Amino acid sequence: MLIRLLAFCLSLLTLAMCKPATPTAEVPIKQFIAYELKSDSIGNIDGVTIYDGGYSALTFDDKGRLFTLNDRGPNLEAINYAGKPAKRFPIPTYSPGLTQIQFDSNGTRLLRDPSFHTSTGEIFVGLPIPIEDKNLTVELALDENFKILKDSPLGIDSEGLILTDSIAYVSDEYAPSILEFDLAGLIYKSRYSPLPSATSVKLPKWLLERQPNLGFEGLAYADGYLYAALQGPLSPPGGDPQTPLVRILRINTATGEIRHFLYALDSYQRKIGDMAMHPNGKLLVLEHGHNKRGNWSTEIYAISLAQLSFSAKGTFPPERFSDVATALSGGEVVSSKSLFLDLLAAGYPSTLSKPEGLAVDKNGKLYIINDNDYGIDSPNGDGKAVATGMKSFLFTLEE
Repeated sequence: MLIRLLAFCLSLLTLAMCKPATPTAEVPIKQFIAYELKSDSIGNIDGVTIYDGGYSALTFDDKGRLFTLNDRGPNLEAINYAGKPAKRFPIPTYSPGLTQIQFDSNGTRLLRDPSFHTSTGEIFVGLPIPIEDKNLTVELALDENFKILKDSPLGIDSEGLILTDSIAYVSDEYAPSILEFDLAGLIYKSRYSPLPSATSVKLPKWLLERQPNLGFEGLAYADGYLYAALQGPLSPPGGDPQTPLVRILRINTATGEIRHFLYALDSYQRKIGDMAMHPNGKLLVLEHGHNKRGNWSTEIYAISLAQLSFSAKGTFPPERFSDVATALSGGEVVSSKSLFLDLLAAGYPSTLSKPEGLAVDKNGKLYIINDNDYGIDSPNGDGKAVATGMKSFLFTLEE
């Protein structure tokens, strides 16, 4: 009994370390500067204009240039039309692109590179991928007339971006996977994946337990390691649907060695938007969604890499636990995190509910970009479009 009591007390102490009772941001409160990004019309659906955007990642290259990345393209929730996970794709040929953001006297300008493609010139598009494993759940794709679209082996739901001196790493929610492209020409090289089609590194098969649209979201890079975060918890057999525990992988790009650690969202209703490595060596995690009190907020949390405990897949999935306290008492190790920045306190507007890109320059200056979902939505889940008026913005903190 004494041993159990000591273990429980230790769990409570570790939980307190995971999130201070009265968190103080590491970054003093400053106010964001907002830059509205140009959004051209790229089509129409149901009499509603579709605007370019969908920016879901943000990063700097080795030369200090700032880049963003589109996701899979305009899509509309159609689960209530199809009776199962489904998306309506108004522009099935849409291809995610890499866009450089430059600052000038007028604010910003966008320079979009050619689309990601194969060595034979085939273009990557945002359509769902073929189902190579019975455990993989992929949404049904519908065209503008609600007809079923064929899946694509070049499908990609791009959500995270890292640029090294020669390689562009792009995280994908579908498999989930990480694709390598030759940075010079955006030519496909290989794919880290849990599916048989993996051409570089075979990722753990338990990644196929990801929930639809909650695959790899954020990417960070440091010292030869890729850090890849799922947007939300896995859904394994026996998993708790209200667990806040999310896996973040560490991949050795030289050896292919894979480890992971557990990160706890502030509540199960929240998601990871992106990650970035700070010059001080800490891993920053952008989190957003409704907290335990039902209020929407968005914060950046810092993780000390030196204090992380990595592991491989255990016998029992940690997602079986509904909160951090029971996970700790059950023997799981959850990474500690400290509040780095409260975005709302710094002036980020709550109306832009999808902050999905985070970048940090060599001096530690923060940059945030939002996903405007191309200015369309289907709030009834029937695939029919309504205009949201949502625009794309880049936010920076004052020096």
